[in-house]
Amino acid sequence: MLIGGVAIGDQARPAAAKRRPDLVERSVSHAPDVVRPGGALHIRDRALNKGRARAGSFTVGFYLTRELPVGRTRIGGRKVSSLARGKSSSATTTVRLPTNLASASYRLAACADDRDHVKERHEHNNCRVASSTIRVLARERTPPTSRASAPTLTNSTSIRIDYTADGTGSPLDRVELYLKAPGHTDFSKTATYASPATTGGHFDYTATAGDGDYAFYTVAYDKARNVEAPPGAPDATTTLDTAAPTSSASGATAIDASSIQVDYTADGTGSALDKVQLYAQAPGETGFSKVATDSSPAATGGHFDYTATAGDGDYAFYTVAYDKAGNVEAAPGSPDETTTLTTLLAAGDIAGDPTTGGTGADTAALIQQRAGQVVTLGDNTYENGTLTEFNSWYDPTWGAFKSRTKPSAGNREYNTSGAAGYFGYFGAAAGDSTKGYYSYDLGAWHIVALNSNSNCSSISCAGGSDQETWLRADLAQHTHDCILAYWHHPLYSSSQTDSEGDIVQDGAVRPLFKALYDYHADIVLNGHQHNYERFAQQDSTGNAGPNGIREFVVGTGGRSHKAFPSAARAPNSEAGDDQTFGVLELTLASSSYSWQFIPVAGETFIDQSSGPVRCHNRP
Repeated sequence: MLIGGVAIGDQARPAAAKRRPDLVERSVSHAPDVVRPGGALHIRDRALNKGRARAGSFTVGFYLTRELPVGRTRIGGRKVSSLARGKSSSATTTVRLPTNLASASYRLAACADDRDHVKERHEHNNCRVASSTIRVLARERTPPTSRASAPTLTNSTSIRIDYTADGTGSPLDRVELYLKAPGHTDFSKTATYASPATTGGHFDYTATAGDGDYAFYTVAYDKARNVEAPPGAPDATTTLDTAAPTSSASGATAIDASSIQVDYTADGTGSALDKVQLYAQAPGETGFSKVATDSSPAATGGHFDYTATAGDGDYAFYTVAYDKAGNVEAAPGSPDETTTLTTLLAAGDIAGDPTTGGTGADTAALIQQRAGQVVTLGDNTYENGTLTEFNSWYDPTWGAFKSRTKPSAGNREYNTSGAAGYFGYFGAAAGDSTKGYYSYDLGAWHIVALNSNSNCSSISCAGGSDQETWLRADLAQHTHDCILAYWHHPLYSSSQTDSEGDIVQDGAVRPLFKALYDYHADIVLNGHQHNYERFAQQDSTGNAGPNGIREFVVGTGGRSHKAFPSAARAPNSEAGDDQTFGVLELTLASSSYSWQFIPVAGETFIDQSSGPVRCHNRP
């Protein structure tokens, strides 16, 4: 057979005898019309057996031919298993042009049985030439391009590296992945994608060099044998971090009776922190529950504001940190921090005959609305603290919470010999009736109730007295972080004046104050003066300082008001009011305290701490 003046196949073989197949190409076409070396050509042809017998297996060959210079190039073919007489075989075949094919105009020819496997009636009619020409352009010299992309941070050793690629004229042949692992100085080929898609794909890489930075880039090859140059810098870098972050609730401080500030420290240990969660166990609960999340934690820590709704008791906390790599800290086996929240409610100068003064009913209503330990600051019932007066005037109001009251006596109680009415009413809760002073622990605090009686005339408060000696021994035995004491007569008050109207100190109780100062006590509560006053921290001689005791005068239980004698105030007085009944609410935490003076209904005066105050013995 002749195509473009060139012999294709064996033309010398004689024609077949009767009843032989006769294979011819009825049609052939191609796409595209313009292509580069190495490019794909899609060929559609139809072979027909117009002979008188079935044709066995044969091949349809595809050729490119050109007039000048004379020549032919076989570019592929397709197999036909057999073909019955009168039947045809149609197919579309994709062939890849040789990468070294010369730039020229070609004609496409399809030749049935181009390998001469079938004996036919006629051997000169096997080929057909396409009607249109194929323009083969010069070989593409532009190298392909590619780029790797990978997660910047992960906690998984299985890293997926996506890549994009473009043959920029010729089809892609393959894409290679190069890696520099932690501890290495050079890149090395780690994978090859031998059948890349036209626009990209991905590699699955397993990191084996431990935590650190893994750098990647890709190099693409095209069918025209062009090769992409390696980039000057990696396409992508992934930081592998498998170390869990750490955190700890480092402090839990009561802000007030229902608020606890929980500080925490945290470390991403390789990756930035993502969030820190706070878990809490409130009094009465058997397990921890997540109560708050800091979604924007600082690099080293922060704090949570926790609302305590379960009342007094132990609140336990721990934190769990998450980092940006997806690592999660394991919950600790025990809480990071536990704080005991205790409420103490105090007032003195309380009840009496309603025909001669107040009854304390309004302040009793405040306490009824609140949980916590109740302490009285002396002069609990007027006028003389008899048992009858206690039962008649005190019991109907403040007696409602007698079971949670720890009292102290005042001068009114000692108007009755030996304060018999007081001890008879309160019983063992008031301590030994021959002493009237005692101590107890309340949460994390050590509490001391002292007895200033009739300004220390019945039971001495002097240095070396039984009471002062007992006090020092008690404080030496109980080395708590936080200490509070209460009794009736204050050392400091703006209402205590001499005959000339000058403010003076009540020196009778100074030895008690000094003993407490020597053992780093934090708070002293007093009554006697029928008003409210708060002092800065000071020692037993009135010198203010951070290691001093904060004294509160809370003679506001409801019996009567006592106006301050003048506008002048005692040194170190910070707040005061002489027209409001109310109670002092102290929030006693494990290492700090805060306060709030709560007025009776209808009154507006309040005095509240701006934040928790650290106890002296707490580092």
